[in-house]
Amino acid sequence: MILNIPNYLKTDQVAAILGVSVRTLENWRSTGGGPRFMRVGKRAVRYRPEDVQAFAEGMTFANTGEAQAAAA
Repeated sequence: MILNIPNYLKTDQVAAILGVSVRTLENWRSTGGGPRFMRVGKRAVRYRPEDVQAFAEGMTFANTGEAQAAAA
């Protein structure tokens, strides 16, 4: 049996993909504003690629009004 194990991403990798700082991702983890993540042990944080993709797709808007409504 072959397991389909995804390649989990580290915080610095996700920060580079999204074009934000590691600190921003850390803040988002505290406030719930970023992509879904998982903890591995006490300190290690990992992200599934599909969660990062879903987060990025959820941040696309057709116009400024749409973006402002989402932020409210």
